[in-house]
This record gives sequence, C-alpha cells and structure tokens, in this order.
Amino acid sequence: MLLALGLVAAQAEGSVQFRIHDQRDPAEIDEVTLVYVDGEQVGTFRLGPQQQQDTLAVTVPATASHTYALCGRVTIRHQDGETITREVNGAGRISDVANRDFDAVAAKDFTIFYLRDVTAGRAPAPVSAEPRRGCEPHVAIR
Repeated sequence: MLLALGLVAAQAEGSVQFRIHDQRDPAEIDEVTLVYVDGEQVGTFRLGPQQQQDTLAVTVPATASHTYALCGRVTIRHQDGETITREVNGAGRISDVANRDFDAVAAKDFTIFYLRDVTAGRAPAPVSAEPRRGCEPHVAIR
C-alpha cells in the first residue's frame, strides 16, 4: 500500500495543471471545438445560446513546452444576417504552463484560432500559433 501511495505521489509531482477558457463571441451562433494537448484530446467546448462560456482543467507532464490543437467548427452570423460556418483549425506550442490560464481566441473573422495566456499577475508565457495546421490528417502536431 505504501509503495502504491509513493508511486501516485511521484506521478503527481511530475505533472502540472493549467486551464483553457472559451467564451462565445456575440457573433457566434454555436461552436464545437475539440482541444488537444500533446496529441491527446483533453476536452471539448460546446458553446451556444444555453452555454456562453466553459473552462477545461488540463493536467500534463511537467515538461518545458506542449503542443496544442483546436479543431472543430463555429457558426457565426454577420451584421447583414448571413450565416457562415467556419472550420476551427489552429495549433501551436505553449510553454511554462503550470497554474496558467489560456483563452481560446478567434481572429480575422473567425479564420484563425489560437491560445493566448491571460494569467493574472504574471508575465505572459510563450505561446506560438500555427493557423490552419493542427487538425489534419492526424490531430495535433507532436
């Protein structure tokens, strides 16, 4: 029993946790985004009229950096009433993730998707973004 507890403690010491937040933009009708870290799916954001925001708590090995990918679709309504569905497909690398908060962000009329560090009281962690590169043919760069 003590050996098992020691192994669990050792594994816990070798991991860190961070959060990824997503908020529904006023132009969004709905969104489904699968979130991958180091090639593994860590959660899904499903936003719409009934769900304005969501947060994923992610636990990863305590290494210097991690890859991420945001994959899915978002439907938006332009001011002229036109409805458009866009592919969510962004990837990149995040570093120094322990106890950080990242926002899932859309830019350029919902054509670019990436993570941005929004951790209060700390300088932003290094984040790289590679738009339209994370979801095909095998999700997430490793």
